[in-house]
Amino acid sequence: MNDLNSFRISIAVLPFRNLNTDTEHVYFCEGITEEIINALSNVDQLRVISKTSSFSFQNKSTSTKEIAEKLRVDLVVEGSVRISGEQLRIAARLTDPNDESLIWTQTWNRKLENLFDIQDEISLYIADRLREQFGHLTIKEHLAETPTRNLTAYEHFLHGKKLFNKWNPVSSNESIQYFEKALRIDNQLIDAYTGLADAYSFLAIAGFAPYEEAWQKAIDSLEKAKKIDSENASLNYLLANHAFFTEASFAKAFEHIQKALANKPNHSDSRNFISFFHLLEGNIPLAKEHLRYAKSIDPLNQETKFHEAHFLYRTGNLEDSKQLLAELLVENPMNVPAQITLTYALIKMKAYDLAQKHLDEIPKELMMPDERLGLE
Repeated sequence: MNDLNSFRISIAVLPFRNLNTDTEHVYFCEGITEEIINALSNVDQLRVISKTSSFSFQNKSTSTKEIAEKLRVDLVVEGSVRISGEQLRIAARLTDPNDESLIWTQTWNRKLENLFDIQDEISLYIADRLREQFGHLTIKEHLAETPTRNLTAYEHFLHGKKLFNKWNPVSSNESIQYFEKALRIDNQLIDAYTGLADAYSFLAIAGFAPYEEAWQKAIDSLEKAKKIDSENASLNYLLANHAFFTEASFAKAFEHIQKALANKPNHSDSRNFISFFHLLEGNIPLAKEHLRYAKSIDPLNQETKFHEAHFLYRTGNLEDSKQLLAELLVENPMNVPAQITLTYALIKMKAYDLAQKHLDEIPKELMMPDERLGLE
């Protein structure tokens, strides 16, 4: 596991503002930001905050200094995107959040069709300027990947991903439609296949779709993804989920999650999952260390917060677990794992009346009948 002490600089890339008057290109703006985050994460000495945490400040009037404090970063990148016809204008700036001083600013004017090349160009520029400003960084010739050359397919994928990240059955079903749209245009878009598998597996595990049918659709998507890139981190994360939840194979799941982290050490979902594995086997120190890593790069992600709450629950810190789960449910009342774990925490605290009250307030469509029956 990468040592957190190996990071020399910490940075957050905030959502680039959409300067277009309509919402037609909003997903491109979000996609540009995410790809720059992913690209900078390929620089070993940089601790880059993951998209979910950075995007938690979207459309909020939070100061750069406050954002940096919450994310615990040294530097902040902000930017804007304007699309006019086939022309793309991207502006970015790097600031020191301590005094909110401007370190540098730059603007790029390019053709929209060259979107993915621009993302690589911007990421390399940011990395080079950081190296000039703060010392040695190991920078590859290219940092950003090209998921697809079809911008329409890419936009459909981004739309689907945004919907799925709401973590509820309605949005998950809607996300499937967009992933399928993307694949009808580009059947080599691996992220859309993993998006489909993620959505179907969530629906299966949470009991919002026929279990075997949903899992089979997830497996079919994973098999297609494997033919494109068997080393892909998101793919192996999902294969680990499949091995654990459907095959009950701890060893196989652990093998896949290690493969995911070998491909992408800063894959926060995999960090959370491997922490969960170590927690199950009773290796509390290692579980805590992986969780600490996940929190360092994705502290505001609901999944990271849930895994922290679950860790607290499993290690007997019930009051802290209850508080964190309650906070999660304020953010997203349809967070199924948080709803269920909070009920169990209240039961373990012998707060039976509160547990029953909480259980009664959980919408029936959010819980499998067997799960509800077991708690009652």
